[in-house]
Amino acid sequence: MSGVALKKNVVHDNRRYGIYFYDGSQGTTAGSGSMRSDYDVVYDNGIGIQVARASTNRTISHATVYSNVADGVKVGEAGQTGSKATITTSLITGNGGYGLWLVTGSSATLSYTGLSSNSLGNIKGSPSQTSNNTQSAGYLSTSPAASGFLKIGTSSYQYKAGPKGTPVGARY
Repeated sequence: MSGVALKKNVVHDNRRYGIYFYDGSQGTTAGSGSMRSDYDVVYDNGIGIQVARASTNRTISHATVYSNVADGVKVGEAGQTGSKATITTSLITGNGGYGLWLVTGSSATLSYTGLSSNSLGNIKGSPSQTSNNTQSAGYLSTSPAASGFLKIGTSSYQYKAGPKGTPVGARY
């Protein structure tokens, strides 16, 4: 599988994963198909986004990953072939585990991403990093019924935290 793109979805209340990147192919190209998430809001799941074993070529861009029971984003699985992901211009906040858990043997490139208030810490592992921050997301509302739910306002630090002073996250 290649060329899968999720765009502008709201994914919530799933027991295990909000988004599960795993193509399940067999052979030498297993896990190498391109898959991406753009401008998705992922909240109140078990794990927000899971990049499964041996998966490469996965991109998470302009995501808002909030209030998941365990980790916001988990790259890889213990005891399995490592995974690779690129995470950029996203907000990963208020999760019950790590903001980003980079499982041993896996790798990630993390840029222009706000990581704050994750219960076990913002990052576990050592991703390649560029211009990330731990500033509060500055959401207008954290109530799902509100029109400003998980939007960042123009006064939020995150509104100008992206490349060339552009907003990060899925909603602004």
